[in-house]
Amino acid sequence: MAWAALAPELILAAASLLLLLAVSAGGRAAGEVQIRWGGATAFIFGVALLALVPGLGVRADLWSGMLSLDPFAALFRGMFLAAGLLVALVSMDFLRQRAGGRGEYWPLLVWGVLGMMLMASSRDLLMIYLGLELVSLCSYVLAGYLKEDARAVEAAIKYFLAGAVASAVLLFGISLLYGVAGSTSLDAIARAISGAGAAAAGGAGAAALGYAALVFLVAGFGFKVAAAPLHMWAPDAYEGAPTPITAFFSVGPKAAAFAALVRVFFTGLGDLRQEWAFAFAVLAVLSMFVGNLSALPQKNIKRMMAYSAIAHAGYILVGLAVGTPMGSRAVAYYLLAYLFANLGAFAVIVAVSARGEEIADYTGLARRWPLLAWGMVVYFLSLIGIPPTAGFFGKFYLFSAALEKGQVWLALVMVVNSVISVGYYYGVVRQMFLAGEAPGAAPVGGGTGPAGPACTVPVTGDAGVMGGGPAAAGRPCPAVSAVVVATAILTLIIGIGFERFLAWAAVATAVLP
Repeated sequence: MAWAALAPELILAAASLLLLLAVSAGGRAAGEVQIRWGGATAFIFGVALLALVPGLGVRADLWSGMLSLDPFAALFRGMFLAAGLLVALVSMDFLRQRAGGRGEYWPLLVWGVLGMMLMASSRDLLMIYLGLELVSLCSYVLAGYLKEDARAVEAAIKYFLAGAVASAVLLFGISLLYGVAGSTSLDAIARAISGAGAAAAGGAGAAALGYAALVFLVAGFGFKVAAAPLHMWAPDAYEGAPTPITAFFSVGPKAAAFAALVRVFFTGLGDLRQEWAFAFAVLAVLSMFVGNLSALPQKNIKRMMAYSAIAHAGYILVGLAVGTPMGSRAVAYYLLAYLFANLGAFAVIVAVSARGEEIADYTGLARRWPLLAWGMVVYFLSLIGIPPTAGFFGKFYLFSAALEKGQVWLALVMVVNSVISVGYYYGVVRQMFLAGEAPGAAPVGGGTGPAGPACTVPVTGDAGVMGGGPAAAGRPCPAVSAVVVATAILTLIIGIGFERFLAWAAVATAVLP
């Protein structure tokens, strides 16, 4: 039964190998290959998502407790599969126009999601590290996937160098904890750092080693979630990477790192709660102010969203800073709300990238393609925290968790930063609805015809083959439009039906100490 519950991971592992073989055998001649591989990848994620359903009630440990299939893992595994499905749908037309017949993107995306699922299910630091490295290695390659684009190559190199340092820091922290507990199991570490266990393990020396490990783990995970002051890689990686991959970075690896972070600190380091809660409170405040204040002057929408992601990491860290069950529930609910709102916003950015990536390129979008403009409004309302969207209830529960713990100052910092964030989100909305278009400006779609999203992306060389020719001009890409509609509806449903989704988050986090 336990192995049956692991069916989604097994499906992804087998399918990624088959995809790699198929892509290798398929050659690079056909421009439509991205649609075929993209459709196959979306189908794989859909099947894995369905395979997850029968195992939702199963609680089992595998591989001597290194993997734990519990409600906490089930919630995040579902989120990652949904994110993979949406990113695959958004990527198809973009890559068809930008990457021709190269199809290695798809098995890399599947492996990345597989690594995220392993991170969420792990109760052992080594398994978490292996999952993290699988995600990271796929992310470095995907960031530089458009190798003819100098910005993408630069982003990949910067991301790789910073990621390698962060991995070393994290691994050093894990080795210190192994020195304290003699094991990498979170349960064994929890016993070792508890009162009696610490005395048996070496008293003050072991405690000092434990505190040092704490610092390295906070720094390592802080980099992975792009928390200030460990966020320097994020703006360049977000701007340079292919836009669908930026969408993937903004939700997938970030949510996986938060899932691992919650599991490690609540389960393994619960007795040091007071110390790590203070560290996360400092990171939360820095991330909120650095992210929001840096996003205000941005002209490039991907850089703006990068700084916005840093600010949202700060909001989520509030749930860890309070260190209570309500805090962990709020983190799980907020990540669910953030996933669909942010992916939806990036689906719009993918569509409009035909015209450019500057905020000025969004001028008149509401007149040319109202579906995208109104979808973006819903996502921004959720990211700001306006009712009845999911983001409002996510921030409300984080706010309530801080008040419950008596950390009124942290709640006030959240409110102030939410107000600041209105400035840069409103700048895009004003551009879409109120700003006039300059005479002679190219329409959305790169001037190949009437306005439209990604299907009309202008392409050099084989534009006609890629579907961006006059015949396709002005038509929305069905996959991108479907993602925009689906994520907007889910953003509203998760907000309006917040009680049910919060109950799911409560069941999921009930397994944590």
